[in-house]
Amino acid sequence: MSLVAMYESSVRRKKDEISRLKTDRVRYVNIVSDCSKKILSATKQANSTKSASALKSRMNEIERENKKKTEAEKKITEYDKKIANKEKELLREEQRLSKAKDDEYKQIERQRKMVMDNLSLDLSIQKENQNRLISEVNKLKDANKENKIPLFVAVDEEGGRVNRMPSEIKNLKSINKFSKLEDKKLIKKHSEIISKMLYNTGINMNFAPDLDIDNNSSSKVIKDRCFSDNVDIVKEYGILYMEEMQKNNVISIIKHFPGHGITKKDSHILLPYTFNYKEVLNKHILPFKEAIDNGCDGIMISHIVVRKLTQGLPSSLSKKLIKEYLREKLHYDNLVITDDIRMKPVDLLYKSVSLKKAFTSGADIILFKYRKDDYKVINKVIKMVKTGKIKEEDIDKSVARILRIKEKYNISDKKKINGCNIEELNKQIEELNSILN
Repeated sequence: MSLVAMYESSVRRKKDEISRLKTDRVRYVNIVSDCSKKILSATKQANSTKSASALKSRMNEIERENKKKTEAEKKITEYDKKIANKEKELLREEQRLSKAKDDEYKQIERQRKMVMDNLSLDLSIQKENQNRLISEVNKLKDANKENKIPLFVAVDEEGGRVNRMPSEIKNLKSINKFSKLEDKKLIKKHSEIISKMLYNTGINMNFAPDLDIDNNSSSKVIKDRCFSDNVDIVKEYGILYMEEMQKNNVISIIKHFPGHGITKKDSHILLPYTFNYKEVLNKHILPFKEAIDNGCDGIMISHIVVRKLTQGLPSSLSKKLIKEYLREKLHYDNLVITDDIRMKPVDLLYKSVSLKKAFTSGADIILFKYRKDDYKVINKVIKMVKTGKIKEEDIDKSVARILRIKEKYNISDKKKINGCNIEELNKQIEELNSILN
């Protein structure tokens, strides 16, 4: 048992003891109160009686009740002393607990820093071959081996121009090209190939598919990454894609809520916005609603600013959008993940408050680009929780959602990663790509 756990147990025990003492004390307080009432009543009767025997009886009663009252008051005094002593003991245990927690946080900080310093991790994960990728994933798992809670290992692998896998694996063409063929089997096959490829290389979460709707704009930010410009096709094919990924034990994180296809701006460079919030509500959100109704495990929130819907903030930082609309109105209670809050416009405009706003908005996981000293970010979150800037109950809810999804997919850092049969995998990719020729 850790010192923190030991002191937490001791604190709970002291609080229980104090509670029992206070409950017992109340019994004697009630006795004093009852005796006082009886003494008052007997005194009034004694003052009004003319009978000597009745007077003697009332005086005897007063004497008895006074004696009982005195004994009860002594007991109250004894309990007051016991409670005061226990409260002193509780204070000492709470101080020890606080110190133990501080020591534990310092130790965790040292460990995190050491892990960051020792991991030669290229977090783009795009390696020259599968073995190198598996080696890096195993490093992550090994760094977490003392933790009972396994890691999410995530990537955004869509095929097409959003390809993160080793160069020895052929690139599957974008889902947009296959959608135009209007064949559901091709959609499912595309998802199956990607999800099996990820699962066999130790990746258990994919930021895909895109449920954005191509707005027929001149922008190329989303255009070839989404299924279609037709909302019904995006809904139907998006759900098929998501469900196939889930079936193959990869957590599907749909994106970019509430719909990035309505804007021409690239959120990596400029803050995207739209004044047409009615179109967002009546069109772009519909595929996400469909996904929620069909068991969506996770949603990535974009940085798009939507008039009236996000209160002038990026969606990723908007309490109105996430807590009030997504959580409460759409009754969604699975994972919410922000897009990278270190994307240029969010980082520049909201740097000092983005972390706090992202958590208080209702997000469970904050996505941000890797930096060497990122263990400090975790400590910053801990500090904000301790000072009340972030509510502990909100963190608890997020942790519960995270644990629920990890349990659902039986995620473990102890499972052996076998990798893919590269030759067979490339054959499947080539066969599927050839349909487009």
